[in-house]
Amino acid sequence: MDAQENARAALQLMTKELLMAGYDPTGGAGAGIEVADSDRVQFTMDTDSDQTFTGTERILYALDTAENQVTRNGQPIAENIQSLAFSYFDSDGNELTSVPLSNADKANVTRVSVEVTPIMPQSANFNHKGNEENIVRLAYGGAVQVWKAVAEVLTPSAFATNTRALKDSVSPPNLGKTRTASDYETAQDETWIETGSSSS
Repeated sequence: MDAQENARAALQLMTKELLMAGYDPTGGAGAGIEVADSDRVQFTMDTDSDQTFTGTERILYALDTAENQVTRNGQPIAENIQSLAFSYFDSDGNELTSVPLSNADKANVTRVSVEVTPIMPQSANFNHKGNEENIVRLAYGGAVQVWKAVAEVLTPSAFATNTRALKDSVSPPNLGKTRTASDYETAQDETWIETGSSSS
């Protein structure tokens, strides 16, 4: 449960902030997606309308494979993460697969999918809600975990872990637009959207 909640909290933060990607009320900042790779995404937003990006107006989410952490601007936000995967889609629902995306493809992104896979304990593979057989299997799984811990110290090696990925996707309302400062002045009937909601 801890592993799942840790990954879920990171997923919720990423999707919440991704909704603001491209927020550019003056049309002069050029906000949008700057890096779109399979395991990292960097995006900007001009929340103070000063046509520059400072502080948290430029956000980079990535996977630190050495520490098994999801990081936000270099700071860890979730530990014990096995993988982090981003997928990108255009307005027609087509996945843009040539990652890292070119500038042309980044301009066409209207939806971003995020998948987080936590490192799960081996015992999560057993269903202990059932009968005695499952209880025995769970106890056996615990013994296997102890053996693996000892073996890892004596002979370091890669032991397989269970995986249960969490996935969500968002459609940032300000992505996929081509706006300039002059557009903002002449198209008063159009407005930039500041908030939105995620969709699974």
